[in-house]
Amino acid sequence: MKERAKVLLASVASCLMALAVLSPAAHASASGVFGDVTDKDITMFCFGVIAFIAIFVTVMSLIQGHFDAKKEQRREDLDRFNS
Repeated sequence: MKERAKVLLASVASCLMALAVLSPAAHASASGVFGDVTDKDITMFCFGVIAFIAIFVTVMSLIQGHFDAKKEQRREDLDRFNS
């Protein structure tokens, strides 16, 4: 358990250090990492997020259905062989 805590502490520390190093650069310039961002850019990004979530949920549901079908088949095979 101590090893896991050390890894977690190191991860959090490295993330905070990265934020501390990159923060002044973000505040110094008037534009962001991607340059000047317009309303169209933000809208397209949000549409991308919506599409990603819809596709992700659909794919994960299909995978879960596949695994459920395999589980049911295994359960039927065990019932058939045990009786």
